[in-house]
Amino acid sequence: MPARHVIGIDDAPLDKFADAAVLVVGAVLAGPHLLEGVLTTRLPIDGPDAAAALARWLNRSRFHPLLRAILLDGISIAGLSIIDLPLLHQLTGKPVIAATRHRPDNRKIIAALQTAGFPDRIAIVERNGPAHACGRIHFTCAGIDPDGARLLLEEQAGRSRLPEAVRLAHLIAGGVARGESHGRV
Repeated sequence: MPARHVIGIDDAPLDKFADAAVLVVGAVLAGPHLLEGVLTTRLPIDGPDAAAALARWLNRSRFHPLLRAILLDGISIAGLSIIDLPLLHQLTGKPVIAATRHRPDNRKIIAALQTAGFPDRIAIVERNGPAHACGRIHFTCAGIDPDGARLLLEEQAGRSRLPEAVRLAHLIAGGVARGESHGRV
């Protein structure tokens, strides 16, 4: 049976000055409307090697063999942990798509990394490649060509501009961290 599930991943709200780690939630969907499972982990704030940590988490999951793709809310997680999309694809064997509502401004990301003392992460931003448009969102991808990524994003559209799996991961992470989810309803 071909893989038909996707996982959307997002982190919970965090306080960079008080928290050492942040909750990360994965929402596994079969199609854009059927939630099949939820995974959680914690990542250190501004930690290194986000792709390796995410890959270890996903590869241990019972859902890993079912996954068709990994969908992310942008290329950063847990503060300024930058996700190396080609490495995450290589370590999981799954296509990776990082979607955002607004066209990514790599100059701002690079400036933030330099200011925060993480110049070594700039190479990851550059390795992730260019952003592509898909309707009202933008995405960067690895392990899948941009046209294939567009088709998958269109299939996974739900109530928001972002893929439904990412929207659900965002709501779950916020609800667990704050006691109530916040977001556009």
